[in-house]
Amino acid sequence: ELKIDIFFPAIHGTFGEDGTIQGLFEMSAVPYVGSGVTGSAIGMDKVMQKCILKQNGINVADFLLLLREDWRNDPKAFISRFEKEIGYPAVVKPANLGSSVGIKKVVDREELKDAIDLAAQFDRRIIVEDCLENVIEINCSVLGYKNLEASICEQPIKSADLLSYEDKYLKGSKTKGMASLSRLIPAPISPKLTNLVQETARQVFRLLDASGVARIDFFV
Repeated sequence: ELKIDIFFPAIHGTFGEDGTIQGLFEMSAVPYVGSGVTGSAIGMDKVMQKCILKQNGINVADFLLLLREDWRNDPKAFISRFEKEIGYPAVVKPANLGSSVGIKKVVDREELKDAIDLAAQFDRRIIVEDCLENVIEINCSVLGYKNLEASICEQPIKSADLLSYEDKYLKGSKTKGMASLSRLIPAPISPKLTNLVQETARQVFRLLDASGVARIDFFV
């Protein structure tokens, strides 16, 4: 009989980071590292996460939730609402997926339709959000549970408007994945802004009931 002292869920994305395997660990009453069911699920679900952050005074981009069945039944109704409340440019994403899979920036109605059709292949819940322009991405990791430690901030370097799957995994070393992504460490931002990002990262970590280690991404 193989006795396992503790589980390390080293699975990326679906079933590994979304609370699924964490639920299996809980049902099996075995120890594991990282966030629990709630923190993992909300950390992966862009809609629920945005609602919680917004409710607690943390700025998020304006967004709309679209169900795949609603899109297929009445696309004109959503387009009308989107163009009235959000407008172009916008970003379309599957609500529950990572690694920039199925994500597209759109600048007109035809691109919006194509992007929603693409996202709908990956999830029945689709998020369409305002595309923030003239911003840089700043990432900060948080480590701990009771006592939280925020990392040095980094700025990932993208090749286009969005940090794509190709940027993350197919450039540089094909074996190092995200580790080969071009980045600036520390990020070229002021000490005051660095402190704000780190403190907000710790606040988000707490709000989502995360534990272990998580990376929180910001637009500045």
